Amino acid sequence: MNSFWLDSIENKTKFNKLENDISTDVCIVGAGIFGLTCAYYLMKQGYNVVLLEKEKDIASKTTGHTTAKITSQHNLIYKYLIDSLGESMAKKYLYVNQDAIENIAKIIEKEKIDCDFERQDSYVYTNNLDELEKIKLENEAVNSLGFKREFVTSTHLLFDVLGAIKFPNQAEFNPMKYAYGLAKCITSSGSSVIDGLVNAGSVGSVSVGDGIVENDSSNASSEGANKDSHSFTSNSTESNNSFSINSTGPINSFTESSDKHINSFKVTKGTGEIYTDTLVQNIEKENDEFITSCKDCVVKSKYVILASHYPFIDRLGYYFLKMYQSTSYVIAVDIGNKTFDGMYINSEQPTFSYRFVNGSNGKRLLLVGRCRS
Repeated sequence: MNSFWLDSIENKTKFNKLENDISTDVCIVGAGIFGLTCAYYLMKQGYNVVLLEKEKDIASKTTGHTTAKITSQHNLIYKYLIDSLGESMAKKYLYVNQDAIENIAKIIEKEKIDCDFERQDSYVYTNNLDELEKIKLENEAVNSLGFKREFVTSTHLLFDVLGAIKFPNQAEFNPMKYAYGLAKCITSSGSSVIDGLVNAGSVGSVSVGDGIVENDSSNASSEGANKDSHSFTSNSTESNNSFSINSTGPINSFTESSDKHINSFKVTKGTGEIYTDTLVQNIEKENDEFITSCKDCVVKSKYVILASHYPFIDRLGYYFLKMYQSTSYVIAVDIGNKTFDGMYINSEQPTFSYRFVNGSNGKRLLLVGRCRS
């Protein structure tokens, strides 16, 4: 089956396979939206970056097979976070995700990336009486965090709902167009300067340990996190509870507080290289540098970021014991002129998700049904 997003890119940029040993400041394994965004921000801080992707195209796996909603509304999560981790952690989670939406918008505007970015309201709805009370409690929880959202009983859907929690001013985009836009920024030659402090919160929270950074997969447990690690987050006054590995000498934290003015400054832009069809087989540390081994060559670097969807180096956290597989079924449907505004997902199982996408012959409804296996 084909991906709507992958098929939307007509003239894909072709990248070379890595065939020689090279050295760089940061080696990133995985050129999906997480790896690309890390590379973009690190270059803006003056680091030289190399991205390694095992597929022949960038962003062709998870990034290319997503609903591409940019939202801090992740089903009914905030009451759970408050009850299990406390109000402070729930608030950090909420506002770092809100910052992420604005960060993506700023990148799109600054770099002039044409990726069908559009502001939309986001809804979690139900037609199940047992779920209705959960939505009302979720609305109370979100509002208690100082994030005023609304419980509604009507939406733009073509059918009635018992109730929904509405997050206004969220967003949607074409993730492949955005990914190739980031790739163009990363691989463009020359030196430039930027104003202001760069914030790397647009792809979720990660933590920097002993030179290795891991993608914070939503399907993995975060137990045993090292609270002394510095984090790539915003609106954070203390380190967050994300993954860390042997944190003996963390690098400086890329943080920004939205309620504190930071004077602008200038830094030199680093360089970026992307290599596809390059399978990473192992990562080892020798003295003060990491050796990332591919089939026929190696990359030497001071830092390594594991941006693959699955953290394939099991010794770092035994993730194969903590993760599960999830299957989604997605179709793009032409329903004529019966389009509607907003992005929607129901609160109960099985999960159904709705949003519109821009096709060659007008808008199509992207309909997702998900079950776990």
